Amino acid sequence: MFDDVWKWTDLDDRWLSEIDNRNEALSAVIRAARLAQNERTAAYLTMMGIRLLELHRVLKPTGSIYLHCDPTASHYLKASMDAVFGKANFRNEIVWKYGKVSNSKAKKFLREHDVILFYAKTSKAFYQPLYHSQPSERVKQLIRAGYNTKRMDGKRHLYI
Repeated sequence: MFDDVWKWTDLDDRWLSEIDNRNEALSAVIRAARLAQNERTAAYLTMMGIRLLELHRVLKPTGSIYLHCDPTASHYLKASMDAVFGKANFRNEIVWKYGKVSNSKAKKFLREHDVILFYAKTSKAFYQPLYHSQPSERVKQLIRAGYNTKRMDGKRHLYI
């Protein structure tokens, strides 16, 4: 049976020791989450932290990274990304909205979005915005559905 719950293990101790040696700020974020939340959150952030350090290491100076996460962990991951990539290299928090059917028995607002954190490795990072000179059928459907469009440099730009 698949267990979807994070647990603190000996491997997490070794990974956290590696993080301690490589990035003091990231280590502090993980330890704060462990104190404020629990060991499961710290285990998840430790697993992500070691991967973020390696991604930062292999990324070109002109590179960037997009990290998709749900809102329950996005604040911890943003602090982790700040520690690894630097607050100055934060570019955007992208909200990926999707619709859900309402549940009248719910005791909270519906969860209708995920978060994508966009960071650059350095100030030299390359960014190419996407433009559509002629809208596709899908874009036309989105426009008819009420999505916001603006003119930029004579080209149609779709904000979704």
